[in-house]
Amino acid sequence: MKKNNNAKIAAVLSTAFLTGAFAFGCGANGSSVSDKINSALSSGVESLTSQLSSAVSAASSAISDAVSVNSELYSDRDLAQTADTANAKTITLESGKNTDITEEGVYVIKGNATETTINVAAPDNAKVQLVLDGVTVTNSSTPVICVKTADKVFVTTASQENTLIVNGEIPESGDTDYDAVIFSKSDLTMNGTGTLSIISKAEDAITSKDDLIVTGGTYVITTADKALEANDNLAFAGGAFTINAKEAMEGTNVVFDGGTFEITASDDGVNASQNTTEIPVALTINGGTLNITMGAGDTDALDSNGDLIINGGTINITGQSPFDYDGKGELNGGTVTVNGNVVTKLTKSR
Repeated sequence: MKKNNNAKIAAVLSTAFLTGAFAFGCGANGSSVSDKINSALSSGVESLTSQLSSAVSAASSAISDAVSVNSELYSDRDLAQTADTANAKTITLESGKNTDITEEGVYVIKGNATETTINVAAPDNAKVQLVLDGVTVTNSSTPVICVKTADKVFVTTASQENTLIVNGEIPESGDTDYDAVIFSKSDLTMNGTGTLSIISKAEDAITSKDDLIVTGGTYVITTADKALEANDNLAFAGGAFTINAKEAMEGTNVVFDGGTFEITASDDGVNASQNTTEIPVALTINGGTLNITMGAGDTDALDSNGDLIINGGTINITGQSPFDYDGKGELNGGTVTVNGNVVTKLTKSR
């Protein structure tokens, strides 16, 4: 656009100059030529100004929309990648001993242990932040982090590496199936500057029965079932993921605003499914980079039981069935490549 505008102005100026030079050389009326030059210049500038104004207006609208979307899903604390540890409590994990957190606050978790669970049972209005600072835990059949009650829990990775492993199936407890390495009944936010590796040999990796928000951190997830699951909103503003799973992600309303994702899945890659009736089912991609490799058979890379909307981002899919949606499918922006070919329109796989 910039080159074209410059060329237009150059052409206007060149024409005006030549016309003026010819007229003056032949002894034509100087005032008439000056008027023509001014008119030509004015026309070119007005045209450029109009185009620039339109571009700025469109950009402002896009930024406004993005801010509006983000403000609905991500709080300032969600987006902060470091915790305020001024008044934090430090907990060193011990093998065979659980840790119970019953109050709001920031807790720095350290240590290597086996057969231990961090249980959060705080008041319904409490916000609890767990800062994983060089943690390694291996359990046989219990979650490593289990949130039973709280308003919201933040799991924040510090600069060190952290590893959480559950080797077997996790049995139900009462009416709840605590079926993940990190399990939460409350809103759950994942952020931070460090690395979190999760291995779940029989269950999910990260599950929230409410919202699951990710804004930062590096994650390496290997799981026999789902890598990330949310009952309500599953939203990404950032983070770097390497995922090998049966199904990489599932939520009712799945939103990508940022982040990088290397996904290998044997079932669905990303699935928007009706886990609640309180919000519409949708899969929306506004930004981020998704590289999805699907297994053979009846597998969908991007699967929505509602709408599938792509507004931006870079998406590379390798597989037989790239898109499946029950509502509307829109490709409004971004770059989408399927099996090496750039696509400009979404088509249902079946």
